[in-house]
Amino acid sequence: MYSKTKRLYALLFIMVMVATTVAACGKKEETKKQTELHVFAAASLKSSMEQIIADYEKEHSDVKVILSADSSGTLLTQIQEGYECDIFFSAATKQVDQLEKDGLIRDGVRKEVLNNQVVLIKGKNAKTEVTSLKDLNKAKSFALAAASVPVGKYTREYWDLRQVYGGV
Repeated sequence: MYSKTKRLYALLFIMVMVATTVAACGKKEETKKQTELHVFAAASLKSSMEQIIADYEKEHSDVKVILSADSSGTLLTQIQEGYECDIFFSAATKQVDQLEKDGLIRDGVRKEVLNNQVVLIKGKNAKTEVTSLKDLNKAKSFALAAASVPVGKYTREYWDLRQVYGGV
């Protein structure tokens, strides 16, 4: 679960983006229409984003946030194929760099508001000698994300598992 500070930063970022999006739309009819905001977010952010969006929509009934949560690579492909996206929270900079290279990001709007970190999680009553990632080789077993997703890549960069487990 993301800390309250990170949730606050993400909420603040969404509010700024909504204000920018609404202002960019210009004045329309005086009737109050609900503005739709399409947010693409890395799957690792889904739970936090759902909470942030619910809180935001309570205070802004004129905005409907539509969340698409998936792997950053899948979301990148969808944006490249023309899916509607106003805000993209990627798990890695690689996908955003590609969108920038493709000319699919407006100049001056890219902001880095969150980051991923590799952490070790073990059960409260787990009987293990492992106390940090540095001594992971003491583990009898562990789970690791695929190398094709950012957290899997980060983990492999942090600690080369092939040296310890012969090609994991």
